[in-house]
Amino acid sequence: MKTMVLRQRSATSPLATAGRFWNQSRMSDRVKYVLEESRLPRTWYNIQADLPQPLPPVLHPGTKKPIGPDDLAPLFPEALIRQEVSLEREIEIPEEVRDIYRQWRP
Repeated sequence: MKTMVLRQRSATSPLATAGRFWNQSRMSDRVKYVLEESRLPRTWYNIQADLPQPLPPVLHPGTKKPIGPDDLAPLFPEALIRQEVSLEREIEIPEEVRDIYRQWRP
């Protein structure tokens, strides 16, 4: 029967150093940007408009065929479905969402 010997990582190994850096930097490197209401975004950027070719369609898990708006309708509001299939570069943020952004943003 063979026995596997595990080598202990030294305190100066790149992996150990990276781990220490990550643990120390997580909390101290947080930055919060506070925007004036006039600078809150009015549109979302849609990366699909700038891709060299369109992304492949999402497949229905049951049929394995591309899903359409009718497949999404039971799950999502119509406005969200339009955003998902849009190829426009900028999508206007609904006023209701912007009102929430004025109160609180993650």
